Amino acid sequence: MNRSIRQRAKKVAKRVRAIGVGKEKSQITVTLGANEETGKLLPKQYIFGGKATRCHPRDPPSREGDYFTHADSHWQTPETLMEYLDKVVMPEKEAIITRLGLPVDQRMILKLDIHYSHKDPEVLALMHLMNILPIFVQRKANSETTCTETSKSSAERTQKSVSLSG
Repeated sequence: MNRSIRQRAKKVAKRVRAIGVGKEKSQITVTLGANEETGKLLPKQYIFGGKATRCHPRDPPSREGDYFTHADSHWQTPETLMEYLDKVVMPEKEAIITRLGLPVDQRMILKLDIHYSHKDPEVLALMHLMNILPIFVQRKANSETTCTETSKSSAERTQKSVSLSG
């Protein structure tokens, strides 16, 4: 492996190497998630615009579980979010349920911002089927701000809920 490619930029650097530079230049959105309990980062979803794979960087994602997907634009859509729930969130939920010996129908709290794709009726229906309770957090919210309400009251009633941030 070429060490210079994997090196981090110095703190004072004015330029930082990023995927999609040069021939591979394109706009992307990255879906990020983390387990609040452990601080573990979940696999990332890289969303590219269009349908062809030629917009992907030459190097595959560097972490296990990270993956590339597409949307008409490079923005997250209800379809790409449902894919992320299926490929990333549910396996994490199932692993936590197994590790803690919880019932298979255990509910999970998923914190989301208020992007339109997170509040889409099909996404909410899928989360309901997956026993996922969405809690919506205002943009630029920090740990001291409160969640907006759609599912907060049902989340408060849930005991031993598995909690992830997304």
